[in-house]
Amino acid sequence: MKELPTINQVVAATSKVTTIPVEILLNPQYRARHVTRARHIAAFVARNVTCKTWSEINTAFNVEHPSALNGAKKIEQYLADKNPDVKRAVDGVMKTLKR
Repeated sequence: MKELPTINQVVAATSKVTTIPVEILLNPQYRARHVTRARHIAAFVARNVTCKTWSEINTAFNVEHPSALNGAKKIEQYLADKNPDVKRAVDGVMKTLKR
């Protein structure tokens, strides 16, 4: 049985797909739209592929509760609205994790 990815692996995969360095993804002081969207994608994927709680995800991203949850909800909405850029990024992160 294959082990579940870690939050760090999700962040690394998100960094690879979005070309945003891990250090920037994990630094909540960077608030440019493309950075926050990538951070939200990482939180969304982390919640869906790890067994981690929102509290653990928030800690990994150096954010206060409920920041990661709110970001993941935004990604869910983008996916529901069929945003092609977000879908491509989420699919890319998932594919990278499966390698």
